[in-house]
Amino acid sequence: EVADTVTAWTPGPDAPLDSPRVHVVMQVTEPIGGYGRLGFATAAMWARSHGHTISVHRELEGGSAEHPTPEGMDHRFGKVELLRRFAATDAKEISSSCPAPWLLWLDADVFVTVQEDWASRLINENPGARLIGSRHSGGDGIINTGAVLVKCGAWASDFLTRWWTHPAASAESTDQYVLGKLIEAGADDEFIRILPVQAMNCDTFWWNSFVPGNSPVLHLMNTPNSVREALGARILAQTCAAACGGTYGDWRWFGNEYEASLRRAIAPVIHGGDGRGVKEDDLLRSVTYLAMYLVQQANEYEAEQVLVAGLGYADQVGLQAPLVRAVLADVLARQRKFDEADALVSIALEHLHTQSFSGPAGYPFLYYSVLRQHANLKKAAGQINGSLALFEEVVRGEEHEFGEGHPVLARTYSELALVLTEANQNALAAEYHQKAVDIDLATLGSSHPDAVLRLAHLAAALFRIGQSQEGAGLFDRAIQIAHALTFDGTDMIMAQLGDVLKKCQQLQAADNLYAASMERVLKKVDTAAGEAPPHAYYLVLTKRANLAKETGHYAEAADMYEQVLRVQQAELGEEHPMVSSTLSLLGLALSALGRHDAAVDHHRRSLVISERNKSADDPDVTRSLGNLGAALLQAGQQAEGVGYLQRAVDASEGTSNVAGLAKRLGNLAMAVEDNDPARALQLYSRALDLTRTVHGDSHPDTGTALGNLATSMVGAGQLKEAMLLFEQALQVDKAAYGEEHPAVATVSQGHTAFARALRMRSSRTAAPGPAAPRRTTPHPSEPRPATLPAARCTGPAQYR
Repeated sequence: EVADTVTAWTPGPDAPLDSPRVHVVMQVTEPIGGYGRLGFATAAMWARSHGHTISVHRELEGGSAEHPTPEGMDHRFGKVELLRRFAATDAKEISSSCPAPWLLWLDADVFVTVQEDWASRLINENPGARLIGSRHSGGDGIINTGAVLVKCGAWASDFLTRWWTHPAASAESTDQYVLGKLIEAGADDEFIRILPVQAMNCDTFWWNSFVPGNSPVLHLMNTPNSVREALGARILAQTCAAACGGTYGDWRWFGNEYEASLRRAIAPVIHGGDGRGVKEDDLLRSVTYLAMYLVQQANEYEAEQVLVAGLGYADQVGLQAPLVRAVLADVLARQRKFDEADALVSIALEHLHTQSFSGPAGYPFLYYSVLRQHANLKKAAGQINGSLALFEEVVRGEEHEFGEGHPVLARTYSELALVLTEANQNALAAEYHQKAVDIDLATLGSSHPDAVLRLAHLAAALFRIGQSQEGAGLFDRAIQIAHALTFDGTDMIMAQLGDVLKKCQQLQAADNLYAASMERVLKKVDTAAGEAPPHAYYLVLTKRANLAKETGHYAEAADMYEQVLRVQQAELGEEHPMVSSTLSLLGLALSALGRHDAAVDHHRRSLVISERNKSADDPDVTRSLGNLGAALLQAGQQAEGVGYLQRAVDASEGTSNVAGLAKRLGNLAMAVEDNDPARALQLYSRALDLTRTVHGDSHPDTGTALGNLATSMVGAGQLKEAMLLFEQALQVDKAAYGEEHPAVATVSQGHTAFARALRMRSSRTAAPGPAAPRRTTPHPSEPRPATLPAARCTGPAQYR
């Protein structure tokens, strides 16, 4: 009954002014009526239960059902005029035109999800405020106007008039953008309260901020209409049950229904179904959002398949689909397919640049977001200088467009800091991490997942510049906040936080977070209904196994890898790429246990799967070749092992992953050094040249390459040349990690002993040559991580 009721409140002199306290205002036109009536119904029941009132309105004069505002204005601008009509038009504090002291605007895609009178609570918590809204974490403005409270009165009338008549309003700028410009002017700071994202709204990606059963509203921004209808119907059912004396019930259905409704929406793309009556951009938006949700659920391989199908559909109907290309590029970068990812991002940027900077209503937020993605892609490919150059452009553009305190800059500063770390500019990196955290705390609040991770990155940065005590304190703070989070995506936030702690050798804390993450994943599973743990559970179990392996608990690691492998083979099939990755990880653990024949067998199976699924130069294939080669060496099969290492080098030649080629050259050099020292010397020398090209002279990887070449020179009798390289390597390590770092101290002692022996030899020609500082035996390279690695804060590699 409520869902089919549409009422319009008519202002008049007899309007009650003492009760209700809040009047809800919405606008629903025919094209969005499918979900709009559901959003209105849930809001109506919530308002009635607290003695508030509500009105719903059609298009404005001069508008249409499809575009409910006058020509030249963004279609979302209707809220400003509707609120303006209700607000006072004279000097009285509350005019007879206003049905309540406060107005609450709700977009049609905003669904009230709690019984609490959260609007009255926010009003009470913000005395003196006349406009209350949540921070918008994107680039379009400062406040997310999907839900906003306005106090009736002369100030509101004046402010809403300035908002409605702003020059940018008639140039098709969004209402959020224009509101942001008014706020930036600063004249109304006394009356405007900007709350954290989750206070009365949520992120575009709801899993980062929406807490089912606790968050006041769910705002389904940019979500396809069919998905809004599916979720809205379920939310309305729960609201009706609560209104009849029940409870909102169990929200575990929500994530499954979100994914299922997106899958239904993209059926014409994936299965070639009937797409008539469905907007093409809605289909592609569904493709993009489903892929991003699958990535969040640690199912990136299916995300790739969905995006490839979506891109094929876009090409078929003649659409550029820049966001589909950008998200696909991100997924491919996670698989270290840098050349393919770079090509996709470049096309997306070309289209977005034209779209973002043409006309008065340009929207550069997306352009700079994808440009930042391109910078991160360069970083992942080892092209640090290229990454820094792109980040400089992003910082300039975003600071100009949004101001230095905007939450968009927090992400940019944080990601730039990670690149600066790779460039060994640790002090500057710490400064940018601090700027990012300061923005997060001021705009998003400490309980936002982005703020938690950036706090952890700041802690790691402090470790790297010798402020270990301060870093440990921030890690403790980040861990405490993470355990208190209740967002749907908290499980993966905990896992990512564990990754940062692991890099800083906070191993027990990392393992505790991995365990807590797995526990959170299982809480979302209805085991009574026979549901199995999702991919995310086994992703985190793999992280725990990696940690066990790296800390010497090889048998425990092997058991966990075998558990993951059994599930993957049963659910994904024997030939799935994830099966290949787990086989390789299990092979590494078996090698460490001395079970070399079994390790070789697992690496062979991994390579076969990779070669069946990938091209010859794919990073998964080259990594499998290298892993098998190293395993064969450890099994005593020298000739065959060297052959596979050579194949790994050959497959890496000509690709953009220059850093990967350098490492494979080093692995091959180490394998042939005893039998062919001259060849090893050439390989080490080329590896050093490539590493310098990628990282420069002061990067820790350059220090490692210097030490490897120096050791090889010792074997060739080039002792003085080796001594110079050892000195350069030591200086790199000291600059990167500090002279007090234990690993640096060990290297320094070896360097001193070598120098002493070299001096003694020069005074006694018959004396034997000095022994070079020892380098550890090479191990197979790790398979690619499921997510791009966090910046490290450990010491130098023990190559000597």
